[in-house]
Amino acid sequence: GPSDAYYPLANQCYSAKVAEFEYKVCPFKDAKQDSTNLGKFAKWDSPDVMLFENGAKCWNGPKRSLKVTWECGANDELVAVEEPETCTYVAVATSPAACHP
Repeated sequence: GPSDAYYPLANQCYSAKVAEFEYKVCPFKDAKQDSTNLGKFAKWDSPDVMLFENGAKCWNGPKRSLKVTWECGANDELVAVEEPETCTYVAVATSPAACHP
């Protein structure tokens, strides 16, 4: 499937500084906000969306999770991270691996 194109990313990690936080995403492994665990790679939510689940539990809420949407780009890069709901994070990353023919 399309996810095969992403296997080269398996040994990489991508980080981005957003506000005062350092986010680090390691495809097929895990994701962190500074030292807080945002989850382990769980599955592909759709062909270009990785889901990380079962992160550190929120003080007053769910376990943290992160959804990473990969977009076609020249560089492997974590370009944006947001927290639209408490402890539920969404990120956008670019990679040549996302440029499907």
